[in-house]
Amino acid sequence: KNNAPVSISAGTLVRGNTGNGITIISNNNQNVDDNTIGSNGDGTGDDFEGNLIANNAKGIVLTTPGGTSTHLGNRISRNSIYDNVQLGIDHNSDAVTPNDNGDGDTGPNELFNFPFITRSNVQAGNLVISGIAPADAFIEFYIADASGAEGKTYLFTAQVNQNYLGINDDSTGTGSYNDVTYGTGTDEKFGFTLPVGSLPATVTTGTIIVAIAIKSTFSVNSTSEFGPAFISTLPVRLLQFNGTVNNGIVTLNWSTSQEIDNSYFDLERSTNGSAYEKIGKIIAKGGNSNSYSYIDSKSGTVNFYRLKQVDKNGNSTYSKVLVIRGDIDKIGGKVTPNPFRNLVNVTFQSTKEETVTIRLYNQTGQLVKQQTSKALVGINTISIGDMNNLPTGNYTFELRGETVQFKQQVVKQ
Repeated sequence: KNNAPVSISAGTLVRGNTGNGITIISNNNQNVDDNTIGSNGDGTGDDFEGNLIANNAKGIVLTTPGGTSTHLGNRISRNSIYDNVQLGIDHNSDAVTPNDNGDGDTGPNELFNFPFITRSNVQAGNLVISGIAPADAFIEFYIADASGAEGKTYLFTAQVNQNYLGINDDSTGTGSYNDVTYGTGTDEKFGFTLPVGSLPATVTTGTIIVAIAIKSTFSVNSTSEFGPAFISTLPVRLLQFNGTVNNGIVTLNWSTSQEIDNSYFDLERSTNGSAYEKIGKIIAKGGNSNSYSYIDSKSGTVNFYRLKQVDKNGNSTYSKVLVIRGDIDKIGGKVTPNPFRNLVNVTFQSTKEETVTIRLYNQTGQLVKQQTSKALVGINTISIGDMNNLPTGNYTFELRGETVQFKQQVVKQ
């Protein structure tokens, strides 16, 4: 709960706690069940029932119950949770509680699995969002705060496998996920499409969205932690953009998970990272799960590459910049940029085709990012992205394969 009111002469003071905003805790053999923090979801006054929970150590903490106590069915709904030092919602007060298969857990709020967003696009005036979540769960979507880990601005609620308040789930079947931080599991797919004009806040390409799941059992509304954030993208979802050099010839490779109304890709090259020239054009395949390649036989020692994706309506967007070096045999493995923000490129030389594993460790030695990729003969450049949510600080970057191995200290800005 917030501290006592503070009188000020003018302006507004945002004041949280040095501890948690709200804590659910009990003595041994005492239950703290079926409470509501925020909206009760009865359709009356829901827009005004949420709380502002900000600027605390943690937002809402459901502690581990002692003895025979239970902390179940606690509904957390339509609150504005932001700018807390750690998690916005924390089960067991132990940082992120990873999802698991089956989700039949004991613990606060049953350790209910959070949603795992796999797609968020703004296209033709609609927000199209999909992912994986427990069957029949209600999902609340939010615009994230500056950390990308908490839900600051409520957007809408929908239900897995159902039509809820006119928002239909247009997905069927199950899907799986595997993340070093957020766990593994197989749950129901969900997919929702709704006009961006119907939302209470502006959502565009680049908007970061997070979500929570609320159990659909009528009298027990256990609520999850916030799931991983997802940045709303354009209709083309680029999975990777990598390259290799062999005998002075650069081969660029990229893949997409989905392509909607895109026309073609332009390949652009620069020798200085600022002035680019078009070197090739590849017609888009459309649909899902596509792979492409392009060979540049006129590369220099150090080359900057980017993809220009062009839609059928003429709109275009650029990929991240890929740096391909032809002199890696003289400098060894290298990670750039350093410091980094959302992505890094790792460049190294391989004498054979092999599988390499890339790991990123924080200052305490905790593994925070892992990726496995295929290295080809020659000089490889592999890109690792989606690291906006990592805290600023020092990290250790490690690459290991059968014939290649190196470490480098990197800094997250």
